Amino acid sequence: MIEVLIRIERILDESDKKLISEQLQAYLKTGSEKYVYGLKSSELPHELNKLGKVYHAVHAAISGKDKYHVTKEYINFERVYKEHFVVVNQEISPKPTRTNSGMLQSPDDQDATFREKNGKQSKGYTITGTERQILTTLYN
Repeated sequence: MIEVLIRIERILDESDKKLISEQLQAYLKTGSEKYVYGLKSSELPHELNKLGKVYHAVHAAISGKDKYHVTKEYINFERVYKEHFVVVNQEISPKPTRTNSGMLQSPDDQDATFREKNGKQSKGYTITGTERQILTTLYN
């Protein structure tokens, strides 16, 4: 979620960057990986609430600007915002959901999925092939 914020900031024009720069400074300064690895597990609920407020502020600042709507960065941002947060009476809060197969797993690959089968969790692509399918593909 932090990487998506960092990437949306990169595509904004200077005036829009100024509108949201204060909310994103902590993430931009360290990068998404270092920021996340610097958190303690006890800080995660607070951080998720904080991220919700940042997403809400960024959304309010740029959602009315059509020039961003066609970019991969904005599409990912909007998707993550809707998948993870809910706004009720102008208050943003995290959705109480588990990760599911429809949620964005990587801003680099919008089609990568999360799935759980037989108690095992996997991210990315999962393919199923039978011997006949594989042999047909190899020989054709």
